[in-house]
Amino acid sequence: MNEPLVRAVNVSRTYRSGDTQVAALTHATCEIHPGERIALTGPSGSGKSTLLQLLAGIDHPSTGTIAWPALDGSLALRPAKIGFVFQTPSLLAPLSAIENVEVPLLINRMGSTQARQRALEALEVVGLAAIADKLPEELSGGQAARVGFARALASRPALLLADEPTGQLDRPTADHLFDTVLEWLRSTQAALVVATHDQHVAQRLPTCWSIERGHLRRDCL
Repeated sequence: MNEPLVRAVNVSRTYRSGDTQVAALTHATCEIHPGERIALTGPSGSGKSTLLQLLAGIDHPSTGTIAWPALDGSLALRPAKIGFVFQTPSLLAPLSAIENVEVPLLINRMGSTQARQRALEALEVVGLAAIADKLPEELSGGQAARVGFARALASRPALLLADEPTGQLDRPTADHLFDTVLEWLRSTQAALVVATHDQHVAQRLPTCWSIERGHLRRDCL
């Protein structure tokens, strides 16, 4: 089998809350390989978001190790090689939708003309090319979520991590978004991991992992 895009070994993450240590994730071990499609399920507060942020290199484990063997092992992966769809609103208020999508590309030193074209293509994937010039305050919650998805897709990442990406979408819109994203992914070897409460979404992906009270299982409960 090819080298994994990311490998986590015995990873734990604890946070301090006053004088108390809170364990968000405990001794998690997993690998994600090119082309995999994984649903990550579990109740709120179980550790799904924590695991995704660790796999993306946004956060760092308290103990254990995370490496990216097929991605040159670098910690400086985002935004070029790992796309991340945040659960909470993350658009920059002064920037239009298309400018928000461009940001990771420009950070990665892509030329402005190519970045604009990539951003427009990504907005077309999520069905929002028509509102490219609108500011975040002019968007609905569902539209803002889809712009966040477009921003993650625009860099054409090797690994796409999405945290509750359909939480603000109605069923037809969520289904259409997933249809288009999965079709886009079929032309690549990019891996997809989706943290979701939505069993309808989870059932569309061939592999299911679950987290319960910070403990990862590489199958669903």
